[in-house]
Amino acid sequence: MNDTKILIILSGYSKSGVGEQFLAAMLRNHSTSSIWRFSPIVVSQSNDSGIHPYPVETHLVPYSKYPGLSMMAFRKFRRTNLSYAVKRIKATVAEHKIDTVWVFMNSWYTIQIAAELADTRIPYVTHVWDSPEYLAKKSYFPSFVKKKLMSDFSKAMKGAARAVTVSKAMTEIYLREYGVSSIPMVFCPPKSSWRKFLPKSNDRPIEVIFAGSLYAYAQWNSFLDAVEWNNKNDQKRTINVTCVGNVSRWAKKRKWVNYLPLQPIDKAATMVNNADVAYLPYWMDRSHAHFVKTAFPGKMSFYIASGTPVLFHGPVDSTPTEFINSNKIGQTCHSNLKEEIIQKIEAIFAPDFISSFKINQERTLAEVFHPDRCVEIFNKTLEQVKK
Repeated sequence: MNDTKILIILSGYSKSGVGEQFLAAMLRNHSTSSIWRFSPIVVSQSNDSGIHPYPVETHLVPYSKYPGLSMMAFRKFRRTNLSYAVKRIKATVAEHKIDTVWVFMNSWYTIQIAAELADTRIPYVTHVWDSPEYLAKKSYFPSFVKKKLMSDFSKAMKGAARAVTVSKAMTEIYLREYGVSSIPMVFCPPKSSWRKFLPKSNDRPIEVIFAGSLYAYAQWNSFLDAVEWNNKNDQKRTINVTCVGNVSRWAKKRKWVNYLPLQPIDKAATMVNNADVAYLPYWMDRSHAHFVKTAFPGKMSFYIASGTPVLFHGPVDSTPTEFINSNKIGQTCHSNLKEEIIQKIEAIFAPDFISSFKINQERTLAEVFHPDRCVEIFNKTLEQVKK
């Protein structure tokens, strides 16, 4: 068991969520007595010592999801919260003789904290899930705020001892742009959520499921249009759709879709396993081009662990397209045309694809999504920081 003393910096603090599951997988074989955590939070809450087996300090920070107000929150954080956060982190490092600070760059708060650490002698690792361009876009930052955030991100990456990314493409880009070496680490679902592939009969409706938070509403709407067209025009098989999770306010709800709230991961895995197709949409517009080239969706990991073929509906030039084509665990659709979407759904039921999916799923779980991969990459990165 690794006993390197580490301080984790991660925005948010909860009992569940993909971020917490990701962190738990990574720290699985690390001594809990050698872990500390500092978390900026946007909703006031009391520290529940029972949530995690290591001490956590939270700090309430300003936040808004609305244009204009988000910029004001950004300015207020820099003016009133940033110096306090860095002061507390330095105090924790000194008090507990921390060896490495591990910063998840999952918010504009932690990006700025990491940039401040670049001015110290504290060794730190930057762990990137989403690109800063995406975080700025999601926060509706004006160009001058985005410019400042990108400057902080650059400073943080250049000052890092090592980095961890979420895709091979991101690793290559960040080495080229910031000169920092990194290893890709994808979300590895807990083994309790793993399910074996269950072949289904072809004499019933096709069951398609989406699970998680839905943001690519344009692709989702086109997908639902295609399903409606299929079901109204007496195609080979009718299609049923279930949506488990959060839906974008821009995605108009259809009466015939089965909408369900977010579920615990094991229950959601069983629901996905019972479906024929797991739907994964990504943006196709130019404004998201950089994001889709570098990000790796946690839904991909979850769907494959749940034992269901993936229908990726998004651009050609993207990490999901490359991953599916390499591992043969789904189909990719790069069009919003009804006929092409339905053709890709039907391709999942081709005998050659079905006969190989079980083997491909098991191999992908063992080689890419096994929780041991997170531990290996985590330990290897800590060792490289020491050199």
